[in-house]
Amino acid sequence: MKTMMELLIRVQQLRDCCQRTANNPQLTQGEKNSARLFKLLVRECLPPEVLWNYDQLKQTDLELLKSPDIFAMAVLVDTYRNSTPAGRKKLLAHFPTPAPIMPHNPSPRTGGLHKAGNDRCRICSKRTAGSGKCVCR
Repeated sequence: MKTMMELLIRVQQLRDCCQRTANNPQLTQGEKNSARLFKLLVRECLPPEVLWNYDQLKQTDLELLKSPDIFAMAVLVDTYRNSTPAGRKKLLAHFPTPAPIMPHNPSPRTGGLHKAGNDRCRICSKRTAGSGKCVCR
């Protein structure tokens, strides 16, 4: 959801940018189109339900447009509330969150410490002698 909120904030900022570029007579049509295309690219990352609610709230709640953060949160809350339970699961799974990286579990035999001579070479993965140097080096 945090990713969707950030994308909604970015879409609103790009909408404002597109309005400014459209009113700037010094810019070429290609420069104006590049801003529009970038906005469309960001919009394509969002699910259709979120975009539909974004467009609806943009028309009805003009007061919320003053703060991009609050507007993005309102869009997400409205989308979530109006979704079915299956739609909510789909919405939450749109941007999968990676599994957390678990810290290395220390060996119970050594108490988490490596004994001299039990290390492996970083290059060939063979066990090193007590000196810690491998023959491959």
